[in-house]
Amino acid sequence: MKPLSIYPWDMRSWKIAFRQAGLSGAAMIMLLLADFVQIPDVPGQLTMHASKTTLWLVRGPLVLCAALIIGFLPRFARLSMRDLRFWFLVFTVYFAASLVWSYSPVATMGKALELIAGLLIVMQASRDEKAEERLYGLFRLILLLVSTMVTVTVIGFLLRINIFVSTQPNIFMGTSAASPFLSANGVGYASSCLILVCFTEWQLATVRNRRLMWQVVFASTLFLFAGSRTSFAIIAVGVMVVLLRKSKTALVSVAGTLGICGYFFGKAVVRALSYNQAQGNLDTLSGRTVMWAAGFKEWTHSPLIGFGGGEGGKHVLSKIGISSLETSSSMHSGFMETLDGLGLIGFLIGAGILAVVTFRAYQAWKARAKYISLYVLVVHFWITSLMSLGVLGWMNYELALYLVLLALIDVERRKKYTVPFRYGAMIPAVPQFGWSRASKARVR
Repeated sequence: MKPLSIYPWDMRSWKIAFRQAGLSGAAMIMLLLADFVQIPDVPGQLTMHASKTTLWLVRGPLVLCAALIIGFLPRFARLSMRDLRFWFLVFTVYFAASLVWSYSPVATMGKALELIAGLLIVMQASRDEKAEERLYGLFRLILLLVSTMVTVTVIGFLLRINIFVSTQPNIFMGTSAASPFLSANGVGYASSCLILVCFTEWQLATVRNRRLMWQVVFASTLFLFAGSRTSFAIIAVGVMVVLLRKSKTALVSVAGTLGICGYFFGKAVVRALSYNQAQGNLDTLSGRTVMWAAGFKEWTHSPLIGFGGGEGGKHVLSKIGISSLETSSSMHSGFMETLDGLGLIGFLIGAGILAVVTFRAYQAWKARAKYISLYVLVVHFWITSLMSLGVLGWMNYELALYLVLLALIDVERRKKYTVPFRYGAMIPAVPQFGWSRASKARVR
């Protein structure tokens, strides 16, 4: 397996990833670019989640290109009820069916089509004995694309281009990096994802590579310009999990050092992480708890089926009566988005899949080190799904990584229980009665 690289300028890594993924990789790139690239309706506007310009000139055409590439792909993998991909298909079908009762049927239909496209790409990549290679190629491509988007955002911030500068402070400076395709929080989530992958590969890969250490440094440098407190928790928990897997001694040493630092500098760290915000804003987790409470209250009006896939949050926020929150793209929680969008039925399916994925990834984490840098992202999926959209909303780079993980777990499970057939191997030995020619010869 070729060494992992997240450097956007590493053309060799791009070439290897595209060769491994094949047409599936091209389709996935188109689908993710549809999510990343945003054009404001009003020049200088930073909130572009509902931009009609983006929908007609960028998102729609790119999703259509991805669909056309999928049309040229060969057969898809067959699924059984034991496959995680099967249950995600059930979730996707239910998501699409919700447009019948959706608060905004057109928006639900568009998001459902993107989910279907993402699932079909992964199903095609996992169709035969070369599934692992294709899926790993998709994994590499997604990481390279995410790294490119974060790098462009940080470069734009350093050049002080207005559209790349957010007034949201971070722990190091009074402003942070943002862009039309990544908010200040999004830069933190994406760079923390890169840090976890590179740190895990550096510490636990079967072949140690010094280049991985510099990739950790590169991803950490990108993180310096983010404005996300949640990302600190993602990195801390993820690093602890990796250290626990590597050495309990290393974990105790790091945890002890952090504990001592926290004892002496805890107040200063808390003050820095507060970003000089008002106490009320901190108490509500930047307004999250207000949105969640409103979402839970609204959910009781349609508890079983919700208000439509991908639109439950917007329905809640349109009625919340707080102007600063009405423009939000979601309720900053994938769990709440699913609960309000798809009701209790969709919530149980989506959260149930995530729980099973966590259990199976934990088993694979203990048994195998081949894809260990993908298994560790389960930490990322849980925290971002709680504090942001995560993997329980609509199509994004995290959900793409999540689908790759589902497929790899399914492929590994099938390989584990598949016994190669050899002619005659299953034919039991037949007892011989009487005298054979050889035995007669020995008697004589």
